[in-house]
Amino acid sequence: MDGAAFKAMLGELGYTQASFSRAYRIHIRTVENWVRIGPPDFLAHILTDMQRVSVPSPDPETPLDYASKQGAKRALNPSLRSVVDRAVRAGWSRELIASAAIEWFSDEFLTKR
Repeated sequence: MDGAAFKAMLGELGYTQASFSRAYRIHIRTVENWVRIGPPDFLAHILTDMQRVSVPSPDPETPLDYASKQGAKRALNPSLRSVVDRAVRAGWSRELIASAAIEWFSDEFLTKR
């Protein structure tokens, strides 16, 4: 990853150079150097993983209807799929994961008002 790609990825993840520096306690000059020459390989891999599981913001122009519900579904899909895949690899059945997820969402969003 070169410096331009690093800077672009920071933007996609919602960071400025300064906010990334503050969030991860990395000296601002180090971040500036990475923008100039590219980050270390390990950081490029970490940022790629962060990007893979990030959830994009909704389009403020989209009305809250079926289309926006589908957009939310597409936005959440990579993150939720990653969690399910990790749980399956750990030995949990998909059926149990689905049941637990439905119960969790119910507890979190329907009973806490």
